[in-house]
Amino acid sequence: MTLATIEACAMIYLKQTLKIAAFEGARVGMVPGSIALNVQAQSQLVLTDHNVVNSSISMLPADPASLVTGDFFRVTVSAQCAPNSLIGGWFYTGRTLSESVELTFH
Repeated sequence: MTLATIEACAMIYLKQTLKIAAFEGARVGMVPGSIALNVQAQSQLVLTDHNVVNSSISMLPADPASLVTGDFFRVTVSAQCAPNSLIGGWFYTGRTLSESVELTFH
């Protein structure tokens, strides 16, 4: 029971980290003239700081430089659960968590 609780807390922490990384990436994407590399770098910085591995970052549209006023910009950050587990990932094998943040360009 204790190990299951610890593992559940680790996945909640991972999910929150993914949300923060997506928000930070989207926030950078709102800066006029921002490029996809800026968004990825900012999101990856959060993931690296929180020791998240086996992650991916995607954007819609893929190039934030193409945004015009009123456009939506979405950043999605995903990570495999097992490599980010505290106790080996046997419970979360094959599962992936994903979080998205969508902002309007002004």
